Amino acid sequence: MDSPVPTEAGAGDQFVDLGVGFYVSSRPSRRFPVYTRGNAGEVYPEVTTPLSYSLAFEAGEQAMRNAFARTGLTRPEDFTEHETAVTSGVFGGYAYLNLSFNRVIATRMPGGRAEDVDLAYMGAADPPPHEPHPDDRSLRASVRGLRYLWRTVRINDLPELEADIRKVELFAESLPDPATATDAELRNTLVGFSDFFAGLFETHLVI
Repeated sequence: MDSPVPTEAGAGDQFVDLGVGFYVSSRPSRRFPVYTRGNAGEVYPEVTTPLSYSLAFEAGEQAMRNAFARTGLTRPEDFTEHETAVTSGVFGGYAYLNLSFNRVIATRMPGGRAEDVDLAYMGAADPPPHEPHPDDRSLRASVRGLRYLWRTVRINDLPELEADIRKVELFAESLPDPATATDAELRNTLVGFSDFFAGLFETHLVI
């Protein structure tokens, strides 16, 4: 995907002018350059508003990085591009997942191939071919990934999920009444939601 050249509007916040107005746009990754609307377009089919981007997408990017790190299949060097859409991004207002990044994760699993990710995300589509990078493969990451997979298949319960269900219940109980809440109370609720969402999303991805 060739994204428009972004114009910075502050740390982590960017907008692009596509000729019909300004839209939210992330900073694309140079290390992982191919993005796809596959799956992302089903979850976020509409144009992303600046409010949604601020509340969810930046927190979601960090949650995805954390979740992938917990599998053991990533390396610190994979995330050296700060304030960059490494795992996902928004370009021209629309949400994308990073196909290149997921291809690398697939190749680090023994027997895995980049083509497996293409099929899962894009079906019969014909994406740009994966261009191998010296840092794609990592024996240590592969071993950690196998250990994670082995632990996963042996799981009999999901205590993290049960804990998050309770967190959601408590969060819902703590919400102020929109009819009587002050602007400051509503703003504080929205600001606090980002961290809350990031934790839930990370658990969702891991399990």
